[in-house]
Amino acid sequence: MGQKSLRLHVCLRPYDEEGKAGSGNWYGIPNVGEYVYFYYNKAKFAKAGITEVPTDLASFESAMDKLKAAGEVPISSSASTSQGFNQMWVWYSLVSAEASRKEIDDFMFIQDKVVFQSGAWKSGTERFQKWIDQGYMGDQLGGLSFEQATVNFLSEKAGMLPWNNGMFARIRKDASFDWGFFIMPGAKLSMGSSGHLWGVPAKSKNKDLAYDWIETTLSPEVQNLIGQKGGLPLAGDINVISDPLTKELTEKFNQVVAADTLSFYPDYPVPGFLDFIQNHMQSMSNKNETASQYLDALQTFYDKGTKD
Repeated sequence: MGQKSLRLHVCLRPYDEEGKAGSGNWYGIPNVGEYVYFYYNKAKFAKAGITEVPTDLASFESAMDKLKAAGEVPISSSASTSQGFNQMWVWYSLVSAEASRKEIDDFMFIQDKVVFQSGAWKSGTERFQKWIDQGYMGDQLGGLSFEQATVNFLSEKAGMLPWNNGMFARIRKDASFDWGFFIMPGAKLSMGSSGHLWGVPAKSKNKDLAYDWIETTLSPEVQNLIGQKGGLPLAGDINVISDPLTKELTEKFNQVVAADTLSFYPDYPVPGFLDFIQNHMQSMSNKNETASQYLDALQTFYDKGTKD
C-alpha cells in the first residue's frame, strides 16, 4: 500500500551501554503503520454551527471557539505523568504542523543541532500554550489518563479526541453518535510512524525462521486481512477493503506516507524522553510552566541525552 513506507525503518536506532544514542545502522522491517488524527462528534460540530471540517489551523481554532461558545469542551485530553499521552500528542502535532522535514529529521535522527527556541518548535509550543490558555482542552487535565480522555469523548463530554488508528475499532464499537476523523488541518507534517518493527539479532540462532515470520506478516494474504480490519498495512491492496470508513482511514494514511510527511513520535530520540515530556505537559497544562520555560528545559534534556 505504501511503496515509500520503507523510510520508516530508520526509526530504529542503537543505544550504547549508558542509554545514549549510538552510531551505526540498525534496521527493522515495518508491516503496519500508525498516524495521529482527531476523532470528532458530528452532532456537536453541527450544533456549534461548524458546517465543514477545518482546512487549516486558523479555521480549526475558529471551530474550537464555536464549540466553546456552544458550551462544549473542544478537545478531550489528558496530562497524567504516566498515562496522559493526549497533551503530548497535541503539542507535537502542533510542532509538526509547521515544521519542515529537516527540522524533524534533525531532531529525530540527531543530525544537525536543534535549537528549540526557534522555528516550528517555538511557534508550535507557543500555539500549544495559547490553546491551553483558551481552554480548548478543558482544565484539570493533570490527573487524567488517555483512557479517561477516551471515555469522556465516548460519553459526549467533548467534541474531539486526539489519538491514532489504535482507537479506531473501539470508537467504532462504542460510540453511540455519528463521528468522523481528520488529521491536523493544514499541517506540513503529521505525527505517526510504523506500528511494528521486526528485527533479527545478529547472534540469533534461528534467523531463517525469523525471516520466514517477517515474510509471512508481509504476505498479501496477511496484509490484506490487516487492511480489512483497519490495521493500516504497508504492503496490501487497498481495493480489497470493502468498508468505506476503513478504506478512508487507509487512504489518508497512504497519502501521508507517499508525501513523506510522517513526523514519528516525540519521545524516540532520547532515553527517558517520554517521562520528561509528560512531566512538562502536566506542568504546562496546569499553567505552572510557560512555553519558553518548557523549551529551555527541552533543550537541556535533549542536548544532554544526545551528547556523544
